[in-house]
Formats: sequence, structure tokens, C-alpha cells
Amino acid sequence: MRSQPSRRRFLGATSATLLFGSVDGFDYRSKRREERNRRDQTLNPNLDVGAVYIPFLGDKWGKCIDHHPAIGQYSITETDVINHHVNQMLQNGISTVLFNFGANKRDFDRFLKFRKAKRTNDIAIEIFWVIHRIFQRNHDFAPFLKFVRDEMVSLPNYKTVNDRPVVNFWAPGYLALNEDATRRIENEWGGIDKLFNHIRNELTVDGNEPFLVGGIGSWAFEGFPNAIEQFGRQFDAITSWVGNPKAGYNPWERHRKKVGEIFRRSFWYAIENDLEFVPMVFPGFDDRPNDCWGDGRHVPRSPKHLAELFNLAKKYRTVDRTYVATWNGWPEGHQIEPGTFSGQDYGTAYLDVVKEAATSDLPPFRIESFVPVTLAFNKTVAEHEVNPDKSPENSRDLAFRCSELELLAADGKSVATYNVGQPAAEPHFTEGVYNTNQNDQRSTRWLGGPTTRTQMYFEHELVEKAAELRVRGVPITDDIAADVLVDRTEMDHLEFERNGWQNYLADLRATTTTATTPPTTSESVPTAKTTQQQAMAAEATTTTSVDSPGFGLLTGLGALTLGAGQYLASESDD
Repeated sequence: MRSQPSRRRFLGATSATLLFGSVDGFDYRSKRREERNRRDQTLNPNLDVGAVYIPFLGDKWGKCIDHHPAIGQYSITETDVINHHVNQMLQNGISTVLFNFGANKRDFDRFLKFRKAKRTNDIAIEIFWVIHRIFQRNHDFAPFLKFVRDEMVSLPNYKTVNDRPVVNFWAPGYLALNEDATRRIENEWGGIDKLFNHIRNELTVDGNEPFLVGGIGSWAFEGFPNAIEQFGRQFDAITSWVGNPKAGYNPWERHRKKVGEIFRRSFWYAIENDLEFVPMVFPGFDDRPNDCWGDGRHVPRSPKHLAELFNLAKKYRTVDRTYVATWNGWPEGHQIEPGTFSGQDYGTAYLDVVKEAATSDLPPFRIESFVPVTLAFNKTVAEHEVNPDKSPENSRDLAFRCSELELLAADGKSVATYNVGQPAAEPHFTEGVYNTNQNDQRSTRWLGGPTTRTQMYFEHELVEKAAELRVRGVPITDDIAADVLVDRTEMDHLEFERNGWQNYLADLRATTTTATTPPTTSESVPTAKTTQQQAMAAEATTTTSVDSPGFGLLTGLGALTLGAGQYLASESDD
């Protein structure tokens, strides 16, 4: 993680009271103006909800879509329509409009016309920047950045977190994965880090750096690609989208499980990288009627489905905030705006779900149901120093190879047992751990890492029942030790011996005063984050299987040190 103050600063910044008036007294069907009813009411949401707002529908009705909003097919240039939308949002717990922006320069005019509607002054505005379109279509980046700075983030009602303007990027992964985009970014800015530093500098308002939200969560389902895992650290928070439905029919139960896995992995990625996770919920997806860019993707729509995703979002959120896709995404069938879709008039059913979700009591943050346990090692050994087949740039910082963890009660009975190296059967590691190694005898992970600390999370209720933690494994050398911390409080100290696979017991209840040597790491490691990511991508495996470390691989390698032999014998168990 970056050596800077925590960027997770949404907490306590939400649940603001919303003031709104009733829907303007305007008959959109007969176009008759009626006397406006301006009786203000007060809504006190517990959940800060932001809805994505699509501004380009004017020329899409009939051509690309044939659905019917309750107010009739409209253009976002109509201020009465915009005022009506904002009223409906505020009445139903939506506190922020995420204005879809950046596909082309026509969005400049669309936003300026949107701002002419008076009611847009009464709701927070946040950019939903489709930044990848600029690179896909080879637009000049500078005018877009200037417009965002001059016309959007400087607005008095622009969405902020602790005075930091929130800038939300949709599908930004293109910038890290597309060769043409990465080449242009390298040529114009010197790399993606420098591009985002430029964005942060240009969008700093009154000394307040922007709070960047990256829509990379959908990559989490099958595990973040290395490029996305590194790219995600450019942001202060991450969000998801609609679960990347495949072409054809996607049964709801299967898709809901997929979204749940996206939420779960995004949550832990955010915890690991000191970010926030703001989940995106949606009612379904259906672009089958879309003759312009539809791909025949269908996830059944239902208010019940939206409610289920709100419950999942509340479970995995790290802040009291959630996004909704979308207010009016009629072309792809994820809109919640009242109307008729594919012949079904659903009225305000989706808005009723949003209002209930925004105003109901929230469960505790999920992280509060876990307890961090840390092994703070006295040192690590650079892998290339004991393995001549490893280059320094792909070398890992190793301390202890772990195969099992077990929480034990005071009477010695097992509370919970974990097979390290099997993701479904281990605690959740967030720092100082490398990829899994498995064979027919055991699964393992090397612990240590650039920070010389391995952090893992156990369920709070299990730790409450436990008196000891059993750690099974083998160190990289004889002089490896570790302090054991529970929720950042030192509880015990372990001295590891290079004498085969052994069990080590750590007291989880009595604080110890045992001192340890200050951590040391190899000077060959350039930076913590870069090295760890390179190392995790280069996990070594061999085919030899032995039950305990030995010196079998020293044959013909007389030039290696004793530590080298120990390392290689240990690795042969992969």
C-alpha cells in the first residue's frame, strides 16, 4: 500500500438530510402546466445512493429502443423533464446524479443544458466519466479535462467527500490493457501513473485533491489480471458495473451469484489496498430490443432482483454509499425510471425498492465481523539469494512457508482449521502472501513479502472462542521469528526452526513483552508494491514431492549455501 495517509475517507461523510419538493405540477402527456406544488418534505436516508444518468436518449427512441417512460419519450434538453427526474430521485432516496460524460464533445453541450434545469441545483452531481472512449476514438484529452475542471467539479453542489470532488471512471481498465491506449499514454504522459497524477493535479479544487473512483470491480470475478490489480491502486475507491452478462439468457440465480463474487473479491481488494468499495446495483439487463449496439444479453429484470443486490451491496460495502445502474439506461434495460419496458408497466416499483434500501437500517460494515491477525517477521530472505534460477526482478521476499492454521480453544479443542493454499478453506490474506503451491500431500503459501508482515482476517466470533493459533510450516532459514498481533495488539512471539514441518502455538489472549529484532528486507527490492506484484505473477513450481525439507537437491550444486539447499528442498514440495 502507498505510504500515505489512508484514502478511505467516506465514513461519516454520508447520510445527509435531503430536502425536496413534490413532483412539479406538470402534465407531460397533455403538456398542460398546472400550479406547482412546492411543499417541501424531508427524507433522512441512511444509505447515500447515486444513480447513473444517461443524457443521449433524444435520438435513440425508435431508432435503437422502443420503450416508454411514464413521462413519454424525451430529450435531456427539456428542462421540465430534468426537473421531474430530479424530483423523483430526491423523493425516493437518490441523493446524487452520476452524469454520463466523455463519449464525445457533444457531452459538453448536453451537460450545460442539463444544468439549466433549476432542480439540478438541489441534488449532488458527480461525473460518470467514460474516459476510455477518448482513447478509443483518439480524441484530444485536454479539452475534456478542462471542461470537467471548469464546468463540473467546481460547481457548489458537486459531489464531494471531505471536500474532495468525486470523479467516477467507467470501464477505465481499457487504459491499462489496450496496447494502443497504453502506447499513447506512455508517449504523451510518460505512463499511466503520470497520467493520473496529471488528472489529480488538474482537478484539485481549492487545494482539495479529487477522490477518484475506478470501475474495475467486474474484473474481480475470475481474479484481477495483474495489470488491473496494479492499475486499481490509482484510485481512492473502486466500484463495479452490471456483472458482464454474456450474450443470450443469463438465469438470475447464476448471475446473482456472479455479482456476489464480484462484490466479495472487490471488497477484499479494497481492504488490502486501503481503498473504499462502493457496489453498483441494478434491476436486470436486457439489450435484446436494441438494434444499435445490443448483443442479445438478457438478465431478467425484477424489483426483487434489485432488492437482492441492495442487500448484497450493504453486506460488502465499505462505506454507506451505493451506486445504481441506472436511472434511464433504457437501451440496455437497466433503468429504474418509471415506465413500460417490453410491454410491462412497472410503475414506481423500482423506486420503491430504492427508497426502502436508502431509508432502512444498515448492517454493520462487514469488516467489523473480522479480526486482523498479523505475523510481523523479523526479516525476509530475497528468493534469488537462495535460488540461482530466480532473477532479482522476479525474486520474492520469503520468511515462512505455511501449510495449516488452526484456532484452538482453551481446552485444546479445535475452533476452526484452515488449509493454507486452498482459497476456499483459508482465512483471507491481505498482505505479505504469495500464490498457492499444491501437490498430492499439501497446499502451501510463502509468507513474508516486501513489508515483512503477513496479515490475515479471521471471523470475529471464531477468534472470540480461541485461546491459541496453531501455525504449521517451515521457515526459509533458522533465524526467522515473528511477533503475533491480534487487531494490532501484540499477543505472542514465535521462534521458527528449520527442522522439518512443525507446529507453532501462539497465545491469542495474553499480551507478551518479548522484543524482536527490527525488520530487515533485501536491499535489492526496488519498491514494495512493484516487487510483490512481479513476484506473485512468477510463482515457482516443481514436480518433486517430499513430506519434509531436506537436502536432496544439493546434489551437483555444491556452490550453494546451506540456506539455498534448505530453500530448494522446501520448494520441492510444490
